[in-house]
Amino acid sequence: MPPDDSIAAADPLIGRVIADKFCLRELIGVGGSGTVYKADQTSLGRTVAVKVLRQELACDPRLIRRFHDEAQAASRLNHPNVVSVIDFGQTDDGLLYLVMEYLRGATLTDVLQREQLRPDRVADVVGQVLSALEEAHMAGVVHADLKSDNTMIEHRRGWDLVKVVDFGIARIAGNEDTVTDDNSICGTPEYMAPELIRGGEPSTASDIYAVGIMLYELLLGYTPFSGHATLDVLRRHVDELPMLPSKREPTLAIPSYLEQAALRALEKDPLQRFATAGDFADALRPAAASTQAQPDRKLEEACSAC
Repeated sequence: MPPDDSIAAADPLIGRVIADKFCLRELIGVGGSGTVYKADQTSLGRTVAVKVLRQELACDPRLIRRFHDEAQAASRLNHPNVVSVIDFGQTDDGLLYLVMEYLRGATLTDVLQREQLRPDRVADVVGQVLSALEEAHMAGVVHADLKSDNTMIEHRRGWDLVKVVDFGIARIAGNEDTVTDDNSICGTPEYMAPELIRGGEPSTASDIYAVGIMLYELLLGYTPFSGHATLDVLRRHVDELPMLPSKREPTLAIPSYLEQAALRALEKDPLQRFATAGDFADALRPAAASTQAQPDRKLEEACSAC
């Protein structure tokens, strides 16, 4: 979210130099896991983004070790749809920081607040997210908190460039929108897979479920399971089948293959979802409609009462 002007004006970190080379210039984002600054990398004369995690995290040796493990894994990812991690570490006074490429786009959440995306654009955006996810999963990296807020999009002369950020951050620190505890239950309620809610570990399957939520959200403008209370949202993930998007919004021209792909990704049983992010991406192409007749019938029967 954008920073409050009063918070930005009073921020004591503005002007500070991290690791002798990253000068924090401007507060550009505030979240539950930390704050993000626009910064100058003085040694190379370029602009970067520096995320400073919540100060209390540095008091827990377990979280510090996890931070280094997750940041190191994320820094090894090299993909056009994954934000580049340039550096990470801990300052002398204990601040944990992550240095990333500076992105000039908006979050997918912000884009959805401004416009309804066409189905072909939805497929392209989700396909890029899945491409990033496929690369990460092949490297043994699970995101653990995929959502529209963690997806940046920059519109470039008729096409979109999508970047997924914050790989592994949910395993380190939760926020007011994130559920996390010592059993590694982590994620944002609207995007959490049922097995996570039951106490399971984040996995490739739970990442795929989260992208299914994102696809559903992009088609309709809202997520399939919502509620005023967090526990109600979590219960709906476990107990309720998602309604077919075309039945929820009959006036929208939603291609069948896209809503069927979303429903398969949202299967309660992880084994019934797409086996890989690549398989999910394949289902986003129009030609996939004729090759998924059997799964489609099953999903339509399951949702016939919705």
